[in-house]
Amino acid sequence: MNLSKSDVLILKTLGKDYVSIENLEKQTGLNTDSIRRAIEILKVEGLVEVKTEPLKKYILGEFGKKYLNEDFPEEALARALKKPKTMPELQKELGANAGIYLGIGKIQKLVDIKDGKITLTKDIDLKQFETLRKLLKDVEKGIALKEKELDKLRSMKKVLEETEKNTIFVRAGNNAEKIKDSEIKVETRELTQEMLKDKSWKKIKFKEYNVEANVEPIHTGKYQPYKRFLDLIRKRLTSMGFEEMDSSLVTTEFYNFDVLFQPQNHSARTWADTYSLKVPANGKLPDQKIIDKVKSAHETGGNTGSLGWRYKWDPSIAAKLMPAAHGTAFSGKKITEGITVPSRYFALARVYRPDVLDATHLNEFNQLEGFVVADDISFKHLLGLLDKFAREIAGAEETMFYPDYYPFTEPSVQLSAKHPKLGWVELGGAGIFRPEFTETLGIKQRCIAWGLGIDRLAMFNLGIKDIRDLFTSKIDWLRNKPIVEKI
Repeated sequence: MNLSKSDVLILKTLGKDYVSIENLEKQTGLNTDSIRRAIEILKVEGLVEVKTEPLKKYILGEFGKKYLNEDFPEEALARALKKPKTMPELQKELGANAGIYLGIGKIQKLVDIKDGKITLTKDIDLKQFETLRKLLKDVEKGIALKEKELDKLRSMKKVLEETEKNTIFVRAGNNAEKIKDSEIKVETRELTQEMLKDKSWKKIKFKEYNVEANVEPIHTGKYQPYKRFLDLIRKRLTSMGFEEMDSSLVTTEFYNFDVLFQPQNHSARTWADTYSLKVPANGKLPDQKIIDKVKSAHETGGNTGSLGWRYKWDPSIAAKLMPAAHGTAFSGKKITEGITVPSRYFALARVYRPDVLDATHLNEFNQLEGFVVADDISFKHLLGLLDKFAREIAGAEETMFYPDYYPFTEPSVQLSAKHPKLGWVELGGAGIFRPEFTETLGIKQRCIAWGLGIDRLAMFNLGIKDIRDLFTSKIDWLRNKPIVEKI
């Protein structure tokens, strides 16, 4: 039988009783990996029996660490009150902890206060604290305590913390006793520098590795899968010449609605479709010239040839603050601030809408917002770009376009893609910005724009069927989900 030195050492260390890997480490001086490897080899040879069970571990809590080097409250009181003391005298001796210790003493009825003097009501054996401190030191060193000793520490607040994890236990198998030393041929597993220098490795028989043996999984640090996906989206778009726009969690109704030519009496601006801020309730509007142009566009169409919405536009409504309801608010703000032509912009925006949570809907989600403005751009360019997003970013194999309506685009279109488990899923809306929006702000060229649910794109890319899993804290999902490396 061919075994390594580590295998033989462990075999000779084991008896009929199960021992944990941690105990084997202490007994043999081998590291965990060497022990696991040896156990797997001995298991294949039928020389050991292995089981996995939960093992309780104990570590010192906040007060346990404190009392390693400081007196217990009762101990401090016993030392300080060998004779009665006033509160100032006790504070002088115990410092800032005097009040805390005195409160504990009162609760445990260890002290009495009469005529301004604090006295002990009973004798306190100081030796018990030496015993307790020794137990704390044993816990710190990893020495196993008896159940009665553990109960004593458990009864004390924040002194002991208990954890539990699955641990491998092993013992010698029935066949181990039948193996004679003469039947064991010790082989070398490790190649050392000395072997390389004197070339003795040529004469040594090395132990073969079992590459099919089960090993404990290693959970290394890695990117959160959805965060990684968003970073790759940003990288892809910037490589395509897009410039990222600023996006904030809160905006004014002016940028979210008014500058986009969405009337103030539109049903989508009600409490049922958007959120609003209570404090602060109002924000700042842009330059008065821009306000006047937007007001004119809403009331009469301004200089765009439109009739407008024909109502009295109210700047106080436009100044109201709200969590951004869609990423187009940031396109509106960017165009208001001024852009060059041609140009292309995008934003990964966090947006908020009242909705019923289900496998494809959230009330707090991310949008991939963007627009391209140029002299020779058309609606066909928009459809081609949307199809490219769905296929290359989401990995969709089938896409479909539907006519749609948005107050700030005309024509408008909805993009849907076929999910292998959920069927057809809406990814977002798009269209050409209306002249009442762009021409009002001085942009004469055509501007194609889109707002896609980036969370839904990620569902396709990451192969999940519930959008809520993107934000889950389930450790198994985070550990086992492959990292997105490209889109």
